[in-house]
Amino acid sequence: MARVGSISPYASLESSVEDARLSFACAFSSSEEFEAALIKNRREAGLYGPSPRQRQGAAGAIGIAVGLLIVICFVAF
Repeated sequence: MARVGSISPYASLESSVEDARLSFACAFSSSEEFEAALIKNRREAGLYGPSPRQRQGAAGAIGIAVGLLIVICFVAF
């Protein structure tokens, strides 16, 4: 009699077979999906650097800060 919570050899074999089937299945239906996921993962890892939109936002924030600093200097003096 098997202990409670233990996996029988048959269940373990079924689990292994199911894992083997899934490992041969492709998660993507086309090469375009695969390439899009690959690029997304590389961007998240920082491989491509900041996007142009992020650079534009940073440049805008710096420009606003410099403009406010100039206005404050003119008003204060």
